[in-house]
Amino acid sequence: MNPLYLGDAADIAKRFFCATLAELGYTVYVDPMFTGAWSGEDEAYGRFIGATHILHHDPSQGESALFFDPDTGVRDTQTSAHVSYDRLAQALDAHPLVMAYDQAFSRGADPRGQMVEKLAQMQSRQCPGFYYDALARFLFVAREPARLAKLEALLCALGLPERRLVHLPA
Repeated sequence: MNPLYLGDAADIAKRFFCATLAELGYTVYVDPMFTGAWSGEDEAYGRFIGATHILHHDPSQGESALFFDPDTGVRDTQTSAHVSYDRLAQALDAHPLVMAYDQAFSRGADPRGQMVEKLAQMQSRQCPGFYYDALARFLFVAREPARLAKLEALLCALGLPERRLVHLPA
């Protein structure tokens, strides 16, 4: 997350998803993966999206969800701008549900096809998931498919069109 983008439309979507996870009973933590020059706005960022910094993770607070907010998104290798598939899978050891902001898509290729490829990468790590596909894209993964099903059901009950959710083909 770069402070230049604080409060943009993607942050409003982040707030929506954090609130939805909280509605399901998760304490939501964020690994903001900060880049750029932050000067006190880091607290405003957490307040705005409705998540607590991962440094304050308290397992006694019940079930938690972890949100990764890299500048760019999800890919094979971890960088300052990307969270890796392995890091997402590792986070599921401490948090039953993990979400990641993801804008790491090749412009010339079909984004849905790329999302399916990324879902296959997560599935190969025994981490099923789905994508929310819009201008701001988000990956959701969990080890227990029932957690994803509950989240999807709530999103659809809130009026989110099911066509916005991308899954691995059956």
